[in-house]
Amino acid sequence: MTKVNEQLKNSNHKKKKISIDQFQLFTMALPIIIAVIIFCYLPMCGVVIAFKDFKFNKGIFGSDWVGLRNFYFFFKSTDCVRVVRNTLLYNTAFIVLGTTVSVMFAVLLSNLTNKKMLKFYQGTMFLPYFLSWVVVSYMAMTFLNYQNGVFNGIIQKLGGVPVSWYNTPKYWPAILIFFNIWKSAGYNSLMGTSKN
Repeated sequence: MTKVNEQLKNSNHKKKKISIDQFQLFTMALPIIIAVIIFCYLPMCGVVIAFKDFKFNKGIFGSDWVGLRNFYFFFKSTDCVRVVRNTLLYNTAFIVLGTTVSVMFAVLLSNLTNKKMLKFYQGTMFLPYFLSWVVVSYMAMTFLNYQNGVFNGIIQKLGGVPVSWYNTPKYWPAILIFFNIWKSAGYNSLMGTSKN
């Protein structure tokens, strides 16, 4: 009988110890759990806007429920095919070209023997990842501005006619793909050279 009591005491002691350890781990994880709830789960409440006739003065939950009528409107519109096509093509280009460029940079960086230069190139290529898209858009405006842009300045110095980059739709697929790859290629290529 005493052996049984000792075993019960030991098991209760282990349970208490485990629960204290779990409490400490949970306490350490609590800030991240709260951040995930605030930034990942709470914004999902906004998905309900797709099923409502949203009025700003009534708010999300005060607006009238319309069900799938918004989706019906979108799929019947003339822009539906263009929007879906652009989404699929842009994402395909971002994935395929982004992966290709990142792997190419990773291979080039892994062949460097000078460690200091490797760190310099990695840091330089990693920098655009930290820039917000607002900063990137201002950089694009600096290069592509009709009157004072860098590209138009070069074109005019060579005797050409300035191009209205912002008002010409045919240039925008290349511009969007270039800036997306420029912003993410350094971060993605860093994965391949992290062993160095």
